[in-house]
Amino acid sequence: MNIPTVDIGCYVTGGDLQSDDVKQTVKLLHEAISEHGFCYLKNHGVPRELVENVLKSSRQFFKLPCSTKLQFARPQDSDKNHGWVDLERERHGQLYCSEHSDYGSITLLFQDSTGGLQILGKDGEYHDVPRVPDAVLLNIGDLMQRWTADKYPSTKHRVVVAQDALERRQDRQSIAFFVQPDNDALITCLDGSNKYPPITSFDYLMQRYGVTY
Repeated sequence: MNIPTVDIGCYVTGGDLQSDDVKQTVKLLHEAISEHGFCYLKNHGVPRELVENVLKSSRQFFKLPCSTKLQFARPQDSDKNHGWVDLERERHGQLYCSEHSDYGSITLLFQDSTGGLQILGKDGEYHDVPRVPDAVLLNIGDLMQRWTADKYPSTKHRVVVAQDALERRQDRQSIAFFVQPDNDALITCLDGSNKYPPITSFDYLMQRYGVTY
């Protein structure tokens, strides 16, 4: 599946918000996420060197002994949702990144070249999402779908490990940045439809965590 790529350089560099370039960028972005719930962003302003350094640090961390990584484990009985999760718990809870949608407003995803990301198309089938070098993948989360009264869809997706990657015992790395409004932000439908009842960002997130964990 070809996910649209939108060049946001004119905005990142501080362009005039009323300029034709910025207006066209907004139009393309709106069309892409309205149709797919996903799009690639290029000229996003995040240096390649920074992404590569984070991936390098990640590789170094995951090669550490489990006894060391346990010091940074995610608490099981806590409202804190960060920290290392051992493979057994992760597979049990998420079935190795099986079909899901993200909770928040948007997610920004940097990927390595391994591939494996698939999104659910309108045909009911999963489709591979080819990686675009130096671009960041943006996808809409469940809260944004609620906020926009379903104008921007939160598309289900999954990660599968390609057979050749398994045979080469190649690790897959990605960096996900989950964007969530402030805890006390009241989420009401932006079009005034009240399609969904108002809820705070924190309460919504806790509801979703409660179901998942």
